[in-house]
Order: sequence, then structure tokens, then C-alpha cells
Amino acid sequence: MQDDVEHKRAYGRRPSAPGTDRDALRDAIAKVLAAIVAVCGTPSVYAVAAQRDLPIIVYHQIRNTDDGPPDSAEAIALTRFESEMRYLHEQGYVALSAQEVVNFVHSGKAPGTRIVAVQFDDGWKSAQLALPVLDRYGFKATFWIIAGKGIGWPHMDWDEIEAIAHNPRYDVYSQSMTHPWKKGDTMLDWMNTRQGSR
Repeated sequence: MQDDVEHKRAYGRRPSAPGTDRDALRDAIAKVLAAIVAVCGTPSVYAVAAQRDLPIIVYHQIRNTDDGPPDSAEAIALTRFESEMRYLHEQGYVALSAQEVVNFVHSGKAPGTRIVAVQFDDGWKSAQLALPVLDRYGFKATFWIIAGKGIGWPHMDWDEIEAIAHNPRYDVYSQSMTHPWKKGDTMLDWMNTRQGSR
């Protein structure tokens, strides 16, 4: 019980009754994301599009200049992001909301024959560059923020987060309060060593 309360505090939410929809949503998404990252890493959008399951594509920083970080698991050029979203659209993919991801995980029933989930991790300010592209294709997306130490430059401010949250196609969730991640750690490393203060 104490671990449950600490876990809920770590995610910036008030403790709620066990078994609520919000708890089920958070737990299911956390399990899916942990499995994807642990097993698959961050594959290219073209590789996951060939699969028959639910590809969840996680983006971090998006850059629109040549002086930013090179394309990697942590950054992608806006032109490449646009190309990937156009490809998914042309192939007939439907982007799912967080709740639709949970529904698919629980039931195995997809709201379309080709589904994908588009996620933005860590609340980077540059993720806002993706909004016009997502709007162009009518894609839903989920934004994971660091609700404590991840507010303000280079991360989004609260007013920017609230603006995204007001769009019915976008979900915003807190992934943690501090993001205590060390380079080279896996999700399992972090989960096995986390403290109640995180």
C-alpha cells in the first residue's frame, strides 16, 4: 500500500481508489511502453509500419535547423518527422489516443486495420513543431511531460502544455516528477533502483 501511494505521488497525481480508469490507463500504457523500449529500442517508423501489432513511435526532440543534434533516438529533423507522418497517412494508418491504446491492449480490437500510437517523451519545447504536421494528417498523439523539474526551457511551459491538452486529439500525462535517468540505464534498471522521491 505504501509503495502504491509513493508511486502515485511520483506521477504527480492525487492518490485515488485502486482500480480506477485513470490507474488502469496509466498502468497499461507504462507496461506497453516499457516492453517496447526494453525489447525493441527505438526502431524507424518504416520498420514498425510493417508489423501487424500496435506500433508505438516515441519521439523526443524535434529540430528544424541544421545546428541541432543529429537524428538519433533522442532527436529527429522536422523534415524527417513530416516524411514519417506522411508515410503513415499514405499507408492508411490511424493514430490512437492513449485510451484507445489501452482499449486495444485489453481487448485486442483495433479501431482500424492499420493503427499506430504517436508519443512525445519528456515534454521538450521542440515537440510543438510537430503540431502542424499532426494537424495536417488528423493524427492523435500523447505527450509525456516531467511535471516537476521538466517545466520551462528547454521543456514546455505550463501554458504551452495546457494549450496542447485543450486539443481533443492530444493527451498529456506526467511520466515522472524529476526524470532520474542515467545514460546507459534500461527501463528495468531504473525501475529496480527507483526511490519514493521520484
